[in-house]
Amino acid sequence: MTGNLRIATATPRSAAEVVRVDLSHTGLTVDFRLIGAEAGDPWVEFAASGRTLTRPAEQCFEATWRVSVPLEEMSPTRRDVLHWDMTACFVSGRSLRIGRRLHDVRNPQRVFGISAMAVAPPGTAPMIVHPRYTPAGNFRVTCSRMPESGRRTT
Repeated sequence: MTGNLRIATATPRSAAEVVRVDLSHTGLTVDFRLIGAEAGDPWVEFAASGRTLTRPAEQCFEATWRVSVPLEEMSPTRRDVLHWDMTACFVSGRSLRIGRRLHDVRNPQRVFGISAMAVAPPGTAPMIVHPRYTPAGNFRVTCSRMPESGRRTT
């Protein structure tokens, strides 16, 4: 059996890949790895429905960065649901959506699924926080108010 083999290589497209997600009752911490991007001193923007939170990223390993945000800052102000998207930003003006794309999993939403958590951050109403991945592989944190039971006590 004979044949031809052709191998083509290219530099990787720049990406910001989620490495670890830590959701606690007070905050969200995300570790992400930069691939094919010059970091400098990146920061992360959390954006949802016209609201933006900016947090500095701290380097924890080579090419791996950590960002944390208190959950009370992500709380919905009304009965709406906020879908927070994360973007790594650089001094050069370039930005990368943080997510999971470098894998060969057929159903990333199920395999990389993260459980929702009910939290009551200081000074805010109880809410449900659900970190997840969109069909495009972007990391998203959905925050919604805790539904009220509707029972009245007399």
